Formats: sequence, structure tokens, C-alpha cells
Amino acid sequence: MVNKNKTESISEGTENHSKEVPNFNPAIGISSSIKDIDQCLHTLEESFLYDIEIPGVWLDTPGILDKIEESKLNIVGVTNLIESSVSASIADYNKTIQQGFIEKLILLMNRLEGLYIDRFSIETGFETIFKDPNKVAKRVTLLKNIAPYLYRKNIEMVIPVRIPGISEIPRGKYASFLRGSMCSNIKLALNIHPHETLKIGDPYKLLEEFRFFIKTVSFVYEPETGNTLVKKLIDPWFEALAKLDYEGDIIFHPRVSNLGSLIKSVENFTNFL
Repeated sequence: MVNKNKTESISEGTENHSKEVPNFNPAIGISSSIKDIDQCLHTLEESFLYDIEIPGVWLDTPGILDKIEESKLNIVGVTNLIESSVSASIADYNKTIQQGFIEKLILLMNRLEGLYIDRFSIETGFETIFKDPNKVAKRVTLLKNIAPYLYRKNIEMVIPVRIPGISEIPRGKYASFLRGSMCSNIKLALNIHPHETLKIGDPYKLLEEFRFFIKTVSFVYEPETGNTLVKKLIDPWFEALAKLDYEGDIIFHPRVSNLGSLIKSVENFTNFL
């Protein structure tokens, strides 16, 4: 999507922040569960959050992309370009099935290229199989087979990393995994769940191992269950990212299904950004 009304980046010099913050571009992640999409887009268009990350299913939902094109909104990325239930295990199937997956991925990348979208995410299932060298090797091979098409189309693929993770992955495992792909267009999307991170220690030490592989950082939370994003939860991560000299998209991803929750979330962002 052509970059329209690019949201101004927020840097260390902003008046709203007394603490160190990274120089970043704020964006909002939209859940596939959101209802009343027309009003959702209108709400975002009236806010300062013009940059959006959309779910992959929207690519096949009639009319949505046309409405976004007619608006001030700018798509900066697509999450789950292919359903996670498929992409997370595709490396464990035979070469014929994997080739079909790659061909589908190429067709979808062609669409992204036509829309001027240069980033998408794909689940690899790494977090559940990292202890199995054979399954890790299969996923590395799959990434290597995808890599040439990423280069040709100048598109980046990001692999989601949940923080905190559902399992404790030894330090350096993700770095080794990405290096195995030998593709600089494959990076990480850190999905931070701030309400679950209060007891995991220093954010800087946790993020440091990812510093050369981070493409995006998302703050994921569920306002409809009572989780509110507040500065005291975000500031330690901002400070850590600033120390890492991170410059890129920071995506606020409220997992909401109704418009009222989205409106409250957008209003909340304006209070601390």
C-alpha cells in the first residue's frame, strides 16, 4: 500500500516522555476477530495511528483493501499471511506438499508486491520443536527454499516470537535458527505480552540476544478481559529498546472484537505516546 500520511516517529525528544524511548514509528495491529470493519477503519483514520498491520485473512475479504486504499491508512505489514495451523507444521510434510505451500506463498507475495507491502509474518512452530534437531533442520531447509523469492521481491518475512514464551528456549537458539537460513530478509517479530512479563527480569537482558534480528516489536494485550496498557508496563521495554538503538515499527495490538474496545484502546494510546 502506498505510504500515505506517514505517522511521525516518536523519539527521545518528545515532550510526553521523561524517560528514554526508542526512535520508532507507532502502528496499530488489527485483530482478525474485529467486527464492524468499516467503523474500525473510520476510527483509526480519525486518530493519529495511520499505520496499520492487518491480518492475512483480510487479503481475501471482499472490499477491505479498496476501503483502506481510499482512506488515509497505510498498511505496514500483514500477520499470518498463511494460517498458522498450516505454516507451523508444513516443514514436517513431504517435498511435494512443501512445494505447494511455497507456490501459494509466492502468489500471496505477488499480491503484497502489487500493494507495496514489504513485510509479512509466518509461524514456523519453532517454539514447540526447538528441542528436536531433525524438525529444526527441516524448518531451516524450508526457509532456505523461500529465501530466493524474498530477495527477488524485496519483501521481508518475520517469524513471531512470543515474550514470555510458552516454553523456555535457551539463549541463542533463535539466532542460530535464523543464521541457518542464510537470508537477511528473514527476521523476528517480537510479540511482547506486557501483563505477563512483570516477573521475567530485566527487559534489556532479555531483548539483547535478539538485537540483530528484530524487525518489529508488538505489545499484545486483551482489553476486553481487563488488561489495560499503561506507561509503567511499557516504559521498561521502551528503555531497553532505546539502549539497543532500535528504530522501527512498534505495533500496539489490542486483541479486541468490538468497536467500543478499539476506540478506548486508541484513546489510551494518545495518553502515553
